[in-house]
Amino acid sequence: IQDAVDEILHQQYEEVIRSLQALSCFVSDTPFLSLDTLRNNCSYILMSLQTAMKNDHILNEWVGDRYSELMSELKNCFSQRELTHWLEQLILILGEMKQTRAPAAAMSERAAEYIRLHFAEDLSLGDIAGHCGISATYLSRIFAQEKGKGVQEYLTDVRMRRAKELLADTNEKIYEIAAEVGYSDAVYFNKVFKKNAGVTPKEYRMQKKTIKDKK
Repeated sequence: IQDAVDEILHQQYEEVIRSLQALSCFVSDTPFLSLDTLRNNCSYILMSLQTAMKNDHILNEWVGDRYSELMSELKNCFSQRELTHWLEQLILILGEMKQTRAPAAAMSERAAEYIRLHFAEDLSLGDIAGHCGISATYLSRIFAQEKGKGVQEYLTDVRMRRAKELLADTNEKIYEIAAEVGYSDAVYFNKVFKKNAGVTPKEYRMQKKTIKDKK
């Protein structure tokens, strides 16, 4: 039980499923177990899933809507057979989540890698989704779930990170740097940069130059 809880909190769902399967077999094969203790332990597992859902969008999508139902069904388990069935139901939910999760994770990383390689181009959500062979709507959903931010936000972060490197390490003009990181409009680049860094590109460069001079 403790293994299952630890694995849930570390998002190791394949191991969680194995631990729950072992627990299910134990409950099924071991006579005269305390039902109150079993329910309490299963409630502990369920509460750990609730905690994990706060940091795991996909887990929340699969378990969140069923959480109250699972808790209610657990309270109404009055035999080892019913508890075994409850565990099997939870295992099935997590197994289905795991099957959908792997492709989503791989597809999101494929999109992220494409962004990292082509951020200097005039990229659109449709371009990135087309490269991955999926719809823009589907990419938006799974990318946010897997990366914790939207496609456009991720693209902007990559561009700003590179812009900061160029501002700090080169003497290129700001409009040249804007073009290098995917912005044809230098005015718009300045606006996005200030929103991201809290200062204008010129101010950022001066700050970095001051730090270098002091060293």
